[in-house]
Formats: sequence, structure tokens, C-alpha cells
Amino acid sequence: MNAFVNNPPKWSLLETYEYTKSLHCMRLLKIPATEQLYRDWEFDEVTTLTASRGDLHALAWLAERYLPDGRLAAAANAAARTKDGDLEFLQWAYPQVPAYTFLEAVASSAGGGHLEVLKWLSEVIDELPLTAECIDQAASGGHLEVWLHDNRAEGCTISAMNRAAENDHLEVVKWMHAMRNEGCSVSAMEKAAGNGHLEIVKWLHLHRSEGCTERAMDWAAQGGHLDVVKWLHVNRMLGSFVIASALVPQIAKIIKTKSAKDVSDKFQVLYITDVAMLFVYGYGESLWPIYIPATAEFLTRVSMLVAKIYFDR
Repeated sequence: MNAFVNNPPKWSLLETYEYTKSLHCMRLLKIPATEQLYRDWEFDEVTTLTASRGDLHALAWLAERYLPDGRLAAAANAAARTKDGDLEFLQWAYPQVPAYTFLEAVASSAGGGHLEVLKWLSEVIDELPLTAECIDQAASGGHLEVWLHDNRAEGCTISAMNRAAENDHLEVVKWMHAMRNEGCSVSAMEKAAGNGHLEIVKWLHLHRSEGCTERAMDWAAQGGHLDVVKWLHVNRMLGSFVIASALVPQIAKIIKTKSAKDVSDKFQVLYITDVAMLFVYGYGESLWPIYIPATAEFLTRVSMLVAKIYFDR
């Protein structure tokens, strides 16, 4: 407090509230920013901070002194995102600013699972302009917002199930599968695998037809999820395809730098197995644009290795 009083010009409106959390200190601020763009930005930032802290008194003072038209949008969005959804702030702010200020808050409240906020917004705003993003956001946050499904016609997109799978919300995935028709994409299983959500991967494998690509195993391996890698290898026949593709440069290196006599029998068997698996996987999954060039290069390398083994011995 003393530092602020003794040297007020060096403190911005945002810094004042961020460091002191004090409405009194903000009132002592004598020199607001003069540049309009900076002032608008700073107002957004400080109202967002006060809204996230539920400081309605500070917000009321800021609005009275600094409010540009419609600039409470950031604060409304922050209030809707808070843990419990700050309905009190939204009810206070609504009469003071245009309705479009609350558009972002609608999606944020859905993403936070704040059903009471959504119901209130729907009641006070005529023809509330919800979008498919609302159910997408709700699913992403793991919220089974049946009210949105029953009372709104905007629907959702495939992102809803994709995001729910990515964030390990199995019950939401099941609900979307049973109640909605949008479905998902290969991204659902791939991102679930990348995040180590094995139960999600298993459920999608059994109940959905979208499947996944080799990215599922790549991302699972990168994330250190060995259980997911093993399961994908056994159940999705991705393992040999990925291994074969990854071993192409290794085969080339062996041909150039090592004697074929150093290649173990186990190593050779792996290549032969992968050739067979490449054919099975490519045929079964119809990934010909990827499968044909990868297989051609792989078979070429294996042929060169076999020839080297034959002539070296």
C-alpha cells in the first residue's frame, strides 16, 4: 500500500489490482493509460482478473469509471469459466452492456458445466445464439448436459466425442454414442491413445467403426504409455506396420555399414513377419496411399538385405 501511495504514476490499473487486490488502491490511481487500444486491453485484463476472483465491488467501480461500450465481454467470459460459474456477476452485468457481450460466456459456461448459468442466459436473452460449440465444450469438460440436448436444436460436431475421448470422459463418449448422431473421427482413438486412456481406446474399438491410423501407436509411445502400445499392437494390427516403416532406414544402414553375417536370425524373422503383416494391414484397412509406397520401399530394402546375406555367406 505504501509503495503505491508514494509512487502512483508507475503503477498501471492492472498491476494495482493484481498486486494489492484492493479497490481502494485502484481508486487512488490518478493517471490512467491515454492510448485507447492499450486502455481497452488493460480494462479487459483487470476486469477478467476481478471477475475470476468474484470481486463484484471492484468490478462495479471499474465499470462506472472506465467502461467502454461492450467491454465487459472478457469479464463475463471469465465469470462463466470460474469453478462454480459466477451467476451473481453475470446478473449484475447484464443490464449494463449489450447482449452480444455474453456470447463467449455461453460457450464458457457450457464448458464448465454451469447449467444454471446456461438456463438463466437462455431465459433473459431472446433467441439466445447458442452454437454447436456449446455441446462440444460441455463434452470436452466431461459434462453430460442433457438440458442442451433436450432444449436446444443447435446440435454439436464430431469434436464433441473427439474431445471427450481425448480428455478421458468415457461416460460422455457413451452418451454421445447413444444419444447423438454426429459420431467421431479417427482423432478420438488417436488422442485417447496419446494420453494413455486405454479404456477409452478399448471402448471405441468395440463400439465405433472409425478406427485409427498409425498415429495412435506413435503418440502412445511418445507419451510412454506401454500398456496402450501393447494393446494396439495386438488388437489393431498397427504394430507391425509401424515397426516395418520405422525399420526401413535401419535396414539401409545395415546394408551400407554392417556385414549381413551380424544380422541375427531373430532380426531376419522380424522382417519376414512384417512383410506379411504389411500386406494384411494394407488390405484390411484400405490405406493404399500410405501402404503402397511404404511397402515398396520396405520390400526393396529387404530384398537387398537378403541378397547381401546370400552373397556374404
